[in-house]
Amino acid sequence: MDIKSSPERHWYLYFLDPPRQRQKWGDSQVLPHVNWGDLFFDVFYVAAAFNLSAIIKSDPSLLSLLYVMGCLFAIFHNFWQQKILYDSRFQTPDDIFHVGLEIFQLVCLATAILHIRPDMSNVNERVEMFAFCLANLLTLLISVIRIIETRLICVGQTEVVRYVAATDLFVLIFSNLIVMIPATLLSGELYFKNHDSNDHGGYDDDEIDNDRHDRYLAGVEYSGIPSSEIYSVNHLPIILCFSIIFIFYPMHYLISHLRRQDDIKKVTIPMNIDLIIHRSGEWVMLMLGESILSILIVDIHEEFYKTFYMGIISVVLLQFLHFKSQPHDADDHAMRKSRLRGLFFSFVISWYSVALIVVGVCYKMLLTEYSYEDNHDLNGRYLGGDSGGVSYTRDERRTRITNLFGGSLAIIFACLDLMNIAHNGLGESMQRCNCNKEGIRFKGIFFVIMPRIGIIAVTAMVSLYTTTPEYVASLGFVAIVTQVIIRLIGNYFFPKMKKIAHEYDVG
Repeated sequence: MDIKSSPERHWYLYFLDPPRQRQKWGDSQVLPHVNWGDLFFDVFYVAAAFNLSAIIKSDPSLLSLLYVMGCLFAIFHNFWQQKILYDSRFQTPDDIFHVGLEIFQLVCLATAILHIRPDMSNVNERVEMFAFCLANLLTLLISVIRIIETRLICVGQTEVVRYVAATDLFVLIFSNLIVMIPATLLSGELYFKNHDSNDHGGYDDDEIDNDRHDRYLAGVEYSGIPSSEIYSVNHLPIILCFSIIFIFYPMHYLISHLRRQDDIKKVTIPMNIDLIIHRSGEWVMLMLGESILSILIVDIHEEFYKTFYMGIISVVLLQFLHFKSQPHDADDHAMRKSRLRGLFFSFVISWYSVALIVVGVCYKMLLTEYSYEDNHDLNGRYLGGDSGGVSYTRDERRTRITNLFGGSLAIIFACLDLMNIAHNGLGESMQRCNCNKEGIRFKGIFFVIMPRIGIIAVTAMVSLYTTTPEYVASLGFVAIVTQVIIRLIGNYFFPKMKKIAHEYDVG
């Protein structure tokens, strides 16, 4: 459904051609042709997942996990979600203005991803956090421009488009901008204030950088300068980025209830659900792709092959498990059922994506453990490499890796079940457990539901049983295989109910 230029196209439309409403209520939904621009946009997120995994690898701790979640939530909701919400309702031509906006957005995305680094917390001396927040803020300004454009010149149902543009702008301001503006201002103030003090007689950067990590970890002073001032951290900017997930979805749901409810078709624009399903599948593939990269790009060791193949097969089965759990018909998707289900599905996808990234990098760290043993590096110096990182003993390092691996894998299993509830509805899911003729399906509860809950609990506590890389990977493999088997036999014990037609479409 790409916009094609007309033979009678006016010359000024090559500079600015109005966007079009993708479809109207009652129109049949057709999946648009492959957009190579979208695929090119996706490539950037491969690098994003790789940089996010580097944060965990440098320090497998809860603090690193906070930075991974904060960065991922920001680039997901500010870049990806804004783009898919727009593309599912509108389509733009290839004129100079829109191509320029797209190029600028890709530059902002590249800037944000470039500055996802393990030392982002050092906001006073490093530019990473400020540059990351600024790039996110600039792409939100692009979204503001697009919303204003649709309100002024979009071709479609003019009255409805204007109303939707006004509500979209309100949501953008009070969900995304209300987070990114203070995060950008705070990180910028801390960074530039520190550099201004250095320019006026402050501490010399070369002097501070010299042997910083060793002295900081030892808690000593350098030339009379407290280590807390040398390696100053401030986590408030990333906490603001992390909080976007708790503002974005409630604000969208609130707006849906503030709209006039007499006729939903007069206050919303239908989304192309097939496009959303397609793009959501591509997003999960990108997150799984990080796991493949983490497993394949590692130094070969003669004793790590069992762990290696366990990891590869596990990721392949995770891919199978995900798409086996998702509907392929737009009528069965949460986005088609109701707004609340659609928002809940997107909320779960955010956490699911974090868990996929963490599991991927944990496989890499499990494989790296063989190199540590080979080098007799029992103190586990610098997980992030020779240039930096945090030092742990071997047992501490393995326990942290195993905790992250087990917890993330358990979250993946839980999110898959939650996405199923989003698609089917809690009421329908409960009805599948109860048959009017047979009563409660105790066999299904015993062979399907209870094992799922048990696997999640056992996987989350895997560090209580072992921290040996080979055994950890084996337990993860067994858990994933068992989940696949349970998923396959689930339809036997809990047959699907007859499909109910849903006319409501999320706008």
